[in-house]
Amino acid sequence: MVDDRHFKLILCLLFPMSVMVDLTNGYTQMVMGLHLPIGVLYRGGIFVMLLYHMLKLRRDNLWKYYFMLMLLTFVLSFGYWQHKNVINITMELNELIRIVYLILMIIFFKVNMRRLASFDVVRWITNYGFLIALAIILSFLTGWGQNSYGEDYGFGTKSFFKAGNDLGMTLLYASVFASVNLFHWISFVNFFKFIIIVLSMSLVGSRIGIIGAILVFSLTCICYAFFYKPSTTKEKNKKKILVAIFIPMLSYGVYLLGSYIYSLFDNYAMNKLTMDSIKSARSFLTDIASEYIDGLRGLSFFLGEGSSTLFQEAAHSLNLGLAYEAKTIEADFHELIGSYGFLGGILILCPFVYYALRSIFLFLRSYSIHNFWALFIFSSFIVLSFLAGHAIKNAMVAPIYAFSTVYFFPNRKKFSI
Repeated sequence: MVDDRHFKLILCLLFPMSVMVDLTNGYTQMVMGLHLPIGVLYRGGIFVMLLYHMLKLRRDNLWKYYFMLMLLTFVLSFGYWQHKNVINITMELNELIRIVYLILMIIFFKVNMRRLASFDVVRWITNYGFLIALAIILSFLTGWGQNSYGEDYGFGTKSFFKAGNDLGMTLLYASVFASVNLFHWISFVNFFKFIIIVLSMSLVGSRIGIIGAILVFSLTCICYAFFYKPSTTKEKNKKKILVAIFIPMLSYGVYLLGSYIYSLFDNYAMNKLTMDSIKSARSFLTDIASEYIDGLRGLSFFLGEGSSTLFQEAAHSLNLGLAYEAKTIEADFHELIGSYGFLGGILILCPFVYYALRSIFLFLRSYSIHNFWALFIFSSFIVLSFLAGHAIKNAMVAPIYAFSTVYFFPNRKKFSI
């Protein structure tokens, strides 16, 4: 466990500083043409710090057992892959570190659970999303940064961030905590931050961003109108005014803004939001992975044959040529099972499925706003992980998800996860 000063420094590194680093990294690559490992070195330093804190866990901590079992499984698998195929060691380590990064992040917040009471981490996450949102809106208005899809087609901007889906997920969960922050303290400033984050989600132009913006805004209004219970007469009167006058006016304003944004869509952008397009968003990749998984036999069925073998098979199946020697599947379930087999893949998935199931039981036991947002975050994480791209390997969303496991499940039992 760290002291307050060091914990605050770590929060700075995980949230506001990481936004600056990601923007700087994107700017040097997109504008200056310099492919410097800024982001890799920055999160590599955080990874080492998190690993150090994990090693300080007591021997009887369940997370330490889980972490060691996962690494042992990987070591055994690595030996088997080397014997069976020629694998890309750098790629294997990179993929493993991206997974372990989130696991270590969860462990860090679990270990420092008591210290969280001294810090308003909900506000930290809200400001984290707000900084990202400001960059998105500025890029949309000025044209700086990178378009989400192409120069002459599609809609949306990623600013100087690299991955649109990673960005969409981060803003989605940041908007949830901005909503939570709004319920904690209803003020113009908190409301403004919430609206800016929701607006920026739609401007990214991804499915996650657009659908997520509609969902979070609608659900926040519904939760406030029907589930929020003010504790004072003043708050009750404020709620009546907001529900009767302000929310309808705001909803109409959002409708007009949404109509304007929709008018900017071209055929490519509109087609991406059709049900057929959503269903087939990853199907051409997951179909390849499913066929690959079906072909695993013997020990490969349990341990897989490595990420590099799967990615090379995907690139070969898509006929991408020599310029693309490997192609990620961009769907966590298929990537994990295809890379690490059913033993390794399911072992990695276990905590995330556990938290999704726990959020369902929590909500069924008590229909509160708090439990509803827990259900939303942990269930959508599984859905997006399986269907919409990388979730477990998303470094931007990792600190938000990790904190959520502590915030929504403040369990201090000895073997709690």
